[in-house]
Amino acid sequence: MRLLAAAALLGLAALVGRHSWAALRGRWHHLAVAGALVNGVTLSAFHVGMVTENVAVMALLQSLGPTLIALSAVPPLGERLRSSQWLGLILGTVGVLMVVTPRALEGPAGWRAIALGLSGVAGLAGGTIYFRFCEGVPLLAPPPCRSPRARS
Repeated sequence: MRLLAAAALLGLAALVGRHSWAALRGRWHHLAVAGALVNGVTLSAFHVGMVTENVAVMALLQSLGPTLIALSAVPPLGERLRSSQWLGLILGTVGVLMVVTPRALEGPAGWRAIALGLSGVAGLAGGTIYFRFCEGVPLLAPPPCRSPRARS
């Protein structure tokens, strides 16, 4: 509901302000994919995991988001990580694993929570990296310019 309300408000603002839709031409599908990954996959997986499994496990697994985004950005974006960054990513991941692994070993519910959490993190990383196809698309494009003759 929140996302539908935001879309309706932006659509209304674009119509009232007579903003151009040209920036979306040929690019709206990229915005839809990035939005579906970040908002659909990520929020759905985390919500289901928090409601049906274990909130603590979900919170810890969410903390892996920046790690997976950093690692996912290396191949497609040519990012280079310094050794201190690698150390931080490894220590953070090991810390999460130390806390989450005993939960997973308790039974199938633990594994379901971990699978949901990792799905959510993968959706967040995928959507964040995919968003590179959406560069330059403004929230609200300026209205098209009109010649002085058109105003009279």
